[in-house]
Amino acid sequence: MLFPAPCSTWYPQPYKLTRGELLQLANLGPRTAVEVFLVVADCEARLGDDGVDAVLSAVEAHVAREVEGEQDGGAGGADGDDAAME
Repeated sequence: MLFPAPCSTWYPQPYKLTRGELLQLANLGPRTAVEVFLVVADCEARLGDDGVDAVLSAVEAHVAREVEGEQDGGAGGADGDDAAME
């Protein structure tokens, strides 16, 4: 056993998310409420609007990911697509 104590003792969470939901939130790094609703079962009843905002804030603070298209100097974009077609 890697952790002798339950997850909730070393990572307190007021919304009682399951381990699967926490893992999906960490892997997907949702940026919108719609993405949170897709991950968390019965999201409206369990989290409500304030809970969804809290989850999004926590993900942004701890699991932030870079979105494709926001990268500097990345391949693609309008100029890259035009050059590839010529």
